[in-house]
Amino acid sequence: MTLGEPVTYIYFLDLPGPPRIGFVGTECSLFRTSDGGKTWAGVWDTGVTGDFFYISGICFKDSLTGWMSVFNGNYPDGKCYETTDGGLNWRQLMVPRDSLPWSTWGAFGISYNATSGRLFLSCVTKIRISTDLGNSWTDSLPFRAYGYSYSDSLHWIIPANRAYDIEHDTSTGFLFLVTSNGGVSWDTVAPQGLPTDEGLAPVTRQGSLTCLGTIGNSIFRSDDFGRNWRQVGTLPGNAHSTGYMAGNFSRLYLQNSYVPEGIPGGNMFVSTDSGATWFDDGGPGYDLNDGESHIFYAGKGVTYAAMTGDTGYGYEGLGLYEEIWPQSSVQQPELSTGNVSLFPNPTAGTITISGMQPNGDGSRSFIEILNVVGKRVLEQNKPGIVSPSIQIDLTDLPPGVYYAQIATAEGMLVKKIVKE
Repeated sequence: MTLGEPVTYIYFLDLPGPPRIGFVGTECSLFRTSDGGKTWAGVWDTGVTGDFFYISGICFKDSLTGWMSVFNGNYPDGKCYETTDGGLNWRQLMVPRDSLPWSTWGAFGISYNATSGRLFLSCVTKIRISTDLGNSWTDSLPFRAYGYSYSDSLHWIIPANRAYDIEHDTSTGFLFLVTSNGGVSWDTVAPQGLPTDEGLAPVTRQGSLTCLGTIGNSIFRSDDFGRNWRQVGTLPGNAHSTGYMAGNFSRLYLQNSYVPEGIPGGNMFVSTDSGATWFDDGGPGYDLNDGESHIFYAGKGVTYAAMTGDTGYGYEGLGLYEEIWPQSSVQQPELSTGNVSLFPNPTAGTITISGMQPNGDGSRSFIEILNVVGKRVLEQNKPGIVSPSIQIDLTDLPPGVYYAQIATAEGMLVKKIVKE
């Protein structure tokens, strides 16, 4: 899809099946799809364009209720909007202004925690908190947040700076906010092992305390939820990451922001071994100078990215792209088959995966069942494999060819399955 406006945010609802509803936010508009991205329609438009206005975040509580954050330098109160009809209509929520001189800057992002019932709005000098779905904002955290990552409904990690120091024009550097109770209380963590005090936006491994992030062209990993980090990989060649990664640990995506000889562009890199090695899959790139917007999304059965170029001031949208998996023109890295076997195969229902080695670090192992176009149709997480055999129930899947994508202590495995 080609848009006449810069793309600044991409989001899809986590629904169990059709319709596949998603949103693309731009510099002044919001577009909605109900068919997985085949067609799009505008559902919100301000008519305002410029550097100091763009959609910065979207989140949903369920299929009907959701919120949108807006970075707004033109209207100080227009920083958060709510929908109660699945994104067809939006109304403004009243949010207290930040301290001067940043009161007109709007919000950088928004996220909802269903377990604690808390809505978090990242404003310039603090994180506003609402416990009544945005009708009132009675609490706040004195930090500027740069995104939200979570391994489950209780464990969240937020890259942040101390906002009260921002208000006083001083800086104490980068840190993480960590919660283990869905955002009821938070700990501040000063990360160890990173080469600079620059922040990174972590991707968490579901059901564990492991997360990955990038600084420059290096990939870093933490196994204690952001407290200690070590380098585990490097992007190939002159590639330079944006700092934003998406996907799960069996298939990670990262936009390359390297711009050769000043030409806007770059490529998308993919890792199938938890970030250790990366290959170029030919997806759209990202310009390093284009700011902090999340213009890449992977999850819930879809992968979308927006191509950007540097305008000298902010964003310049060059279209929205969907990944076609697997990439037929790209040499895929060889995947180990090890001693893992599947039986019976073909199967009419349950299949047994055997021959896996236990995880010595206690981390979870992941088994995803993908259809022939790479869409996830079934996922099973195991909290540290203690048996070499696991049974997967495929009874509810229609007959056809599927692929079991398995992340274990051995590495990444892919096995073909025939469902009768």
